[in-house]
Amino acid sequence: MVFGDWKSISVAIALGACFPTPSAAADINMRVCFGDEQPFGCPVSADAMFGCDRRPEDTFKEICSKIENGQRIQLPYRAAQQGNHSGGACGYSWYQLTCIGG
Repeated sequence: MVFGDWKSISVAIALGACFPTPSAAADINMRVCFGDEQPFGCPVSADAMFGCDRRPEDTFKEICSKIENGQRIQLPYRAAQQGNHSGGACGYSWYQLTCIGG
């Protein structure tokens, strides 16, 4: 199946719909889960869900960035793995992600 660039759409949804633009100095905290991209697939509640083919570090960089004057600016972030669980096609792992100074 081809759905276009659904990976970018997932990131855009996570950034725009779930996390409105905060004040300039506010940190953004969220739980991000990786595994089968099925509804309620992650064994814990998560703010954003990404598939087996996503690298956590690359995804964190995408989420913790912003566009200013037409240029993408990388924000500092902290990510701590909170757990993992077997199941599905690749298992599940989830992280607490903090984008600093969002």
